[in-house]
Amino acid sequence: MNEQQDSLKRAYARMMALRKNIPADSEISREWVDDYHLALAELDRLGIKVDGFRITDDRLHQIPLIEDYSTGETQYSTHLFVCREVFLAKLDGVLGYFELVYDDHSPRIDGFAAGASGVISNDDAS
Repeated sequence: MNEQQDSLKRAYARMMALRKNIPADSEISREWVDDYHLALAELDRLGIKVDGFRITDDRLHQIPLIEDYSTGETQYSTHLFVCREVFLAKLDGVLGYFELVYDDHSPRIDGFAAGASGVISNDDAS
């Protein structure tokens, strides 16, 4: 396997791991976005256009932590978050791109293919 194939597999595996392990919370922390963007950066390095799959800064926001109803003041988190639906739409978009690029509707990379579960397995394994 060459370096490009390895990088592609690693980026795909990282995205699948994100998809399977994303918290059920309605707001996803920026750390998850940063990890997702690292995988996108790897694809970009390989020449795959990924700009439309990025989560833009305008989608990141602070969330309210404490609301004082007597004063009307709200304290917000110092960390940034993105709405879970936005994160999943972008992540599912890039994973769907993988499916559309390959004829059999699942990523086929040098003898490997993603099964229905999304897990990459070795085609030659018996």
